Formats: sequence, C-alpha cells, structure tokens
Amino acid sequence: MNPSNSLSPEPCAQAPLCPACGSPVIRIAASVEVKYRVHYAQTVKELEVIEEQFGEGEWTEQSPAACTDCDWRGAVAELLELR
Repeated sequence: MNPSNSLSPEPCAQAPLCPACGSPVIRIAASVEVKYRVHYAQTVKELEVIEEQFGEGEWTEQSPAACTDCDWRGAVAELLELR
C-alpha cells in the first residue's frame, strides 16, 4: 500500500476507523529509504551531507497503526478488517 503523496490536515471521509473508539484518524508507521552522499569536511572534522535522495514511503498490512484519541495500538490489517 502506498500513502497519498499529498498530506491534508483533514480526512476526506469521516468514517470510523479506530476499532476501539471509532476515531476517523489513525497514525501509521511507515519506512522511507534515504540515501546520502557525503564527504569529509576537513575544517570541522566530520561528515558533511552534500546530497540527499528520498525514496517513497510505504506501509503494509503488518505496519504498526495507532489511534491518538484512545491509545489503541495494532496493525493496518486490523483496520482493513472493518471495511
């Protein structure tokens, strides 16, 4: 599953999503790959990032999900069971 590329502050549909309290908003933990191109900065004696490349964020049915209203914790698959 891929999240939408645009983040909107308000969900389009207000259908219940949380299996515990019915909140329409859930947080999903996803991973994103980031590749850095670096060099050693002699003047400060540390690595300096000169380029960043971000991959796409993805989640699966096993990804952690959480409700900030009631503190329910589970997996995305549990949210899909409601549909």
